[in-house]
Amino acid sequence: MSTQAQIDANRANAQKSTGPVSDLGKAITSQNRATHLLSQYATFVVLSHEDPDLFLELTGTLMTQFGVTPNQPDEHAIVTRMAQHEWMRRRALEYQDWIFNDDRVDQRIDRMKLFMRYESQHERAYNSCFNQLLKLRAEKRSAKIGFERETQLCQQVEERKQRHETVQKARQVDIECKIVRTLRTSANNPEALDLARKVQTRFQAA
Repeated sequence: MSTQAQIDANRANAQKSTGPVSDLGKAITSQNRATHLLSQYATFVVLSHEDPDLFLELTGTLMTQFGVTPNQPDEHAIVTRMAQHEWMRRRALEYQDWIFNDDRVDQRIDRMKLFMRYESQHERAYNSCFNQLLKLRAEKRSAKIGFERETQLCQQVEERKQRHETVQKARQVDIECKIVRTLRTSANNPEALDLARKVQTRFQAA
């Protein structure tokens, strides 16, 4: 037969095991089987007890911070993932606070460790996305520099071609002037006149 002390102890334990009473606690325990959707491999969702407007605000803040616009789809996708990882990192912190402050939670230490791992996991994932963003921008700058160098070389080639053509035209004018002078001054010299005419014909044909 149980003593009164045992009965009182059982009642006290029963009160401790009634489960969470806060909205956050109920939301957390209701998703135990879904591992709280904190795995970085899980599909990202804003949970029912979370404010979707705050997530949109976080995403917008990061887009502004890193200077990303919708017409940059590659960078936009990376920063969106950064926002998701930051959101889940904060979620893990929120769960840690709830577990720490609610002594009704079973296996508190193990669950604290679990959510601390999730926090670190998403912090690393955020940093990984940030490094991807930096690498992508470095590649874009390199490609732009390469394009600008190629454009500059093409411009230099075109300028040299134009200078060459200008020189050739100047030579052509000079030769034509010399031919005209020869034709004028060689009226009494049949051989020089004939040579000048032949040069003029070859030059015009060219």
